[in-house]
Amino acid sequence: MVRRHRLGRELREQRERAKLTHAKLGAEIGVSAAKISRLENGQGRPDEIVIRQIADALDVTGDDRAELVELSRTAAVHGWWTSQPMDRRQATYADFESGAQTIREYQSTIVPGLLQIEAYTQSVCETDDLTLVGSIPTTSEAVLRARSGRQTMLWDPDGPLSYEVIIHEVVARGFSAPPEILASQLHYLASVGSRRRVSLRVLPVSAKVQGYMVPRGPFSLYTFEDRKDPVVAAVDTLTADVVLMEANEVGQYETLWERLQKAALSTEDSAVLLSEAAAEMERISS
Repeated sequence: MVRRHRLGRELREQRERAKLTHAKLGAEIGVSAAKISRLENGQGRPDEIVIRQIADALDVTGDDRAELVELSRTAAVHGWWTSQPMDRRQATYADFESGAQTIREYQSTIVPGLLQIEAYTQSVCETDDLTLVGSIPTTSEAVLRARSGRQTMLWDPDGPLSYEVIIHEVVARGFSAPPEILASQLHYLASVGSRRRVSLRVLPVSAKVQGYMVPRGPFSLYTFEDRKDPVVAAVDTLTADVVLMEANEVGQYETLWERLQKAALSTEDSAVLLSEAAAEMERISS
């Protein structure tokens, strides 16, 4: 998705530089104005032949032409998730995760998907009658397979170089699953922060975030190896995920992330809090 949007931006800039309308460019290469518009908006997988025709019509040569062709190739690649029975929301995250060099994630009420144990994921699938409504597929088995594929990517040697997570204390103290399952999940979270590439910190209820800038909901930030690719912010809501790529919008979430980092506990203190919360859940479930 990121490469499609970057390709679209480059195509738009080249077309505007040539002072051609969508209709005029489309007429020159034998496609509709709507198709040109869709390409510029990053919709659908690009056809390399069409991109070469556009480059010819706009007289794009040298490195600029090579970049357009390469972007069209990488944007058209089918990721591993396209062959899986995965709902649209998970597929969106799998797309970003597969190419990200760093992932920064804030979660306010539930355990981040990449760090969920199987029993926790299954419990959420079986009890959540809101966010999973209308998803394809809705079976817990399919969701588990999709989540497992995403987690495999995280621990793969070619996966992200850094996965930084901040969770609100509510994740550890609240009841997003039965207490016996939460106990196991929290023990896992307490240990996962010691793994290479992963940083897990807790934002305590008592934390004072600069400017009292309390996050309104969960969000993730994805940074890619190619610095020409935009940083992406994905904002999680009840019914959909809002994807932001404009620098001014993403920048607000990067500022928020920096403030959360300053207010969160250290990784060591976070592990202690999570272990204590796990022990409390064990007492409740016994």
